[in-house]
Amino acid sequence: MKKILFSLAFLFLVASAQAQRAVYAVGSAVPGESQQLEKFEDGTFHFHGTLQPGDLFLTTSSTLRSSSLCYAPKYEDSNIVNDGIPYTSSRGDSPSLAWKVLFSADNYRFVLDPSTTTVRGELFEWWYEAWIVGGCVAPDQSEKWLLEKAEPMYQSIYDPYVWTWRGLLKNYSGNMESKRFKILGQYGWDPKSLHPFTQDASVLDATQVAYNYSHDYKWNLAQNGYYSITVNVFLETITATYLGTQQPDGVSSANASEPQIYASGRQVRVVSDRLLTATLFTLDGRQLLTESGTDLRLTAPSPGVYIVKTDQVTRKVVVK
Repeated sequence: MKKILFSLAFLFLVASAQAQRAVYAVGSAVPGESQQLEKFEDGTFHFHGTLQPGDLFLTTSSTLRSSSLCYAPKYEDSNIVNDGIPYTSSRGDSPSLAWKVLFSADNYRFVLDPSTTTVRGELFEWWYEAWIVGGCVAPDQSEKWLLEKAEPMYQSIYDPYVWTWRGLLKNYSGNMESKRFKILGQYGWDPKSLHPFTQDASVLDATQVAYNYSHDYKWNLAQNGYYSITVNVFLETITATYLGTQQPDGVSSANASEPQIYASGRQVRVVSDRLLTATLFTLDGRQLLTESGTDLRLTAPSPGVYIVKTDQVTRKVVVK
């Protein structure tokens, strides 16, 4: 009987958290003492932004009081940066119900997940590359999607978390999953990827992305044509605009001969289907390296923003 009552109580707490419309971060660790978490499509609650040393309470009200329902760490003095710590639902304002923040930073990101009754958090690092990949991105992918058919997204010079791609998406009927695509955080399938929360969601209606989702869902192409897609990998947001069937100014036609340029660590890689020469410059125009070939690797001397120039394209890249 006790086990049944405990199970019912636990299920009630989980159901209450899942039905909860709002969760707030409050306490001395939160600038302004209170900030509402953003609820995502899968029922999770997300925080993105600045924290300072102090106590952080996750609660259902914007102010902390003795009657507040708190989602407290199962283990006292747990750090908000963690790989996933269970929480319990308790009422009160005792410091024992708080999560701990040890130092100030602007890139805190944490998620309260009612389905697993856990909180996991991180100090988010911006991406150094992003790629759009899928059956509607390029032809000749009949048996599986090919990384070499992926197209690079371009990092904003104003916000390193923002990446944009503009180009043609088309139902290449001979391809595997010919109307689907997703976004990768590296020139590889793992470890970072962005997905919709439901299979075949329209990217034109999307506002949020699922980061490293447990389901390999993809966006679905409703109409052939040119698109502009922008993601903020820190805020986990996405916006997309349909540009029509005519090639817009500033958008190159899909062309295998155009080189692909991306950075991985300190190395800038330039890949082309024909022989070319690539030169690495500093932002002030100082020439550093020049290489010729079809698969080039230019090593930057230090972290920063550089310019890569070939006879076809000139692009800025960020290296660690």
